[in-house]
Amino acid sequence: MKRNAWLGGLVALVLVPGAGCGVTQPLAAYKDTMLSSILAPGSITTTPTPPGRYLLFLSLGRANCDSLTSDVVATVNGDSNVSFAAGGCVPSGASGPMFTYELEAGDSRDATIVLTDGKDRMQVQVENLLAGYQLQPRKAGFDPSLNFQEGANPVARGEVLLFDRIPNVRAAASLEANMSQEHMVGTGSDARREWTNHDVHPALMGDAAVQVTIPTEVNAGEASLSVLTSEHPTIRLCEGVASCEAQVTYGMETTVTILP
Repeated sequence: MKRNAWLGGLVALVLVPGAGCGVTQPLAAYKDTMLSSILAPGSITTTPTPPGRYLLFLSLGRANCDSLTSDVVATVNGDSNVSFAAGGCVPSGASGPMFTYELEAGDSRDATIVLTDGKDRMQVQVENLLAGYQLQPRKAGFDPSLNFQEGANPVARGEVLLFDRIPNVRAAASLEANMSQEHMVGTGSDARREWTNHDVHPALMGDAAVQVTIPTEVNAGEASLSVLTSEHPTIRLCEGVASCEAQVTYGMETTVTILP
């Protein structure tokens, strides 16, 4: 499971301009739709994503190829350095209007998001949206940044690993987790690499920690462990639009070494 695969799709929608196959609408035309905000690790300007760098995606309306007039300005906590994609038809399908804001983790915990064209205004306030979410391992010496390093993060078959959610806001969360291991199939010129996926039984504990269990059937040697967490922070205010939604998606993908 590649943790940021879906994120690449969102970035593509932001970077590819609409083909103009829909109708260009003013902000007032979207007042009966939903304003969505999604925060995830990522960067438009830097690859690979530096630690602590996040993208905030703001989407408006429905994915029906309609676009938004270019006089609409978005701000996040008063900062107008927000990229704008008017919407329309893109190679991957229809897209509604979308804004993108890049930030450092922990710049501010709460977020006030405003969209306005000078006449109409939409506003949403989300608690802890920009709090620099991460999974922090409890196991001493376990370092998620040690990707593709020989002998990194030794673990035993059947071992239970716990990760604290930072910040510990005890919000409801959905989990995805997977362990994959590479092996060779065939011989000689027919040899090829394949990956075997294993379930690590992710669970959310009573103290808000995330638990995964190293499979007993995995082979000794290097493996990849991925853990993805999605939460819905509390929306304090939603004005000028029919509804508001907020989501934070974060996690880790790291190398582990299965002990013999």
